[in-house]
Amino acid sequence: MSTMSNGVTSGIFSTLVDLQASKPRVNTQVSLNGVIYTINNSNFGEGLAVNSLFANPFKSLLTSLLNSTVPVQVGEIKDLTGYRVKGDVLFSVKATGNTITPSQQPSDTNTATYSDANGNEFSLVVNGVVHSKSMGLKGDNTNDDAAINAFVNFITVNDHEATLEGFNRSSGRILFSVASNPNRRMPRITGRNPYADQFISSSLVAPAISFYGSAAGPDHFFGKIDSVGFVTDIPDVGISIGLSDFSDNIGNTKFTQCFFSNANSTSSSNAVSLQVNWLFDSEFNGNVVVGKPNFGKALQCRKTVFCDFKGGSYSNAFTGITFDGVGASLATTFTTYDIENTTVGVTVDDVGANRILFTNGFIDIRDPIGDAQPSGDSMFNVLSSNVGGVTIDNVVNARAYSELYTGNFFGTGTDHTKLLVKGRYSGQTTPAVLASDAATTNTTGQQQRVTIWGGTVTDIFINGTQFTGLTSGEFVLNPGEFIAIRYSVAPTWKWLAIF
Repeated sequence: MSTMSNGVTSGIFSTLVDLQASKPRVNTQVSLNGVIYTINNSNFGEGLAVNSLFANPFKSLLTSLLNSTVPVQVGEIKDLTGYRVKGDVLFSVKATGNTITPSQQPSDTNTATYSDANGNEFSLVVNGVVHSKSMGLKGDNTNDDAAINAFVNFITVNDHEATLEGFNRSSGRILFSVASNPNRRMPRITGRNPYADQFISSSLVAPAISFYGSAAGPDHFFGKIDSVGFVTDIPDVGISIGLSDFSDNIGNTKFTQCFFSNANSTSSSNAVSLQVNWLFDSEFNGNVVVGKPNFGKALQCRKTVFCDFKGGSYSNAFTGITFDGVGASLATTFTTYDIENTTVGVTVDDVGANRILFTNGFIDIRDPIGDAQPSGDSMFNVLSSNVGGVTIDNVVNARAYSELYTGNFFGTGTDHTKLLVKGRYSGQTTPAVLASDAATTNTTGQQQRVTIWGGTVTDIFINGTQFTGLTSGEFVLNPGEFIAIRYSVAPTWKWLAIF
């Protein structure tokens, strides 16, 4: 390395270490890969990545492209990462002239692009990704409505991936209007941690945060939301996906390790943390959905078709998971799910619901405020669906008072013809033989093998059908079916679940 006659420190530096080792003085000009830069900060532990030479962004090392005139080749594109007073800046520069004099950059006006007086173009999108800090979002949990709206609108309208950082609060609603995207594509947003990188709405207008399309679409596709938090505090629907009138639908979208919260500080029974309207062919992986214990619903599924919910928690509400309305949910699966601190684990009240499967889940029915059994509790309350529309497979009960055969497993309004419980559960007993001709209904939720023998029997009735002269044998009762025996001397019978 040498000092040229013009005072420029020369040399080709391929790594930040090489540049640091030279230890040029503040305001020294440095030639890096043939381009001259001005160093205005001696803190070489931080800096600006130029031409993707450095794998990680640094602070304030090379800032001449932000505040000085620098020669470049016409048509040359430089990818830059650095920091300014306004916050983190990530943008690319395409030079159409011989010099770059960026007195402004896109984040100054919350826009995606900016051109300087020389015709050089600045874009906040680098390698297809736009960072929230680049568009001026503060991320400090103070109201930042204008910047958030500009960011949300930009990433929704355009097919760019987005990176979210910090606690981004808006006093108003945060609306992802997917109908504004010409390709009807859902956004793709990534955070580092859903508890640290969040959209937060203080709005009391429901839904406070929403992804939605329009009837003109109507299908909207290919969203990918990863490690992002959505936080509200409203006595109604906090976060929604799709329009409540089912006029749009959202599909082929994936939510992974996200956090959905409605603090419901007014303790409203109408509060919903996450409402899913018409959603199809989509996945939820490892998400956490929470409300306020003893009030409202954590997850409300109004119409889900061919959807898969893997892992995740639906907790801190009156009901953990609800299927309701007339959405006719179909082929929706919850696998290795977790429901805690609720009064009711799952409620299904959708007359068209069919093939709704809950498998290998864990449910802890509990009032966390009093650390006690809540009043009116149940694991599952299946009020309406197609016949056999709900299957419950190997659920783990956290509390003795929630056991299938001895506790409050089902709600009092449960229609047992609508469900089937699989798996082995302790505590099964055989019901007493009722009076002659009196029917006993299978309310266990499981298929039962009923064996009858002895006594003086003349007829057996299955679901009201009389089998004259049948005096003994084995019979299979599905959940909700009933059996009666006509006798003069009571027989003996044995019930045993079919797993």
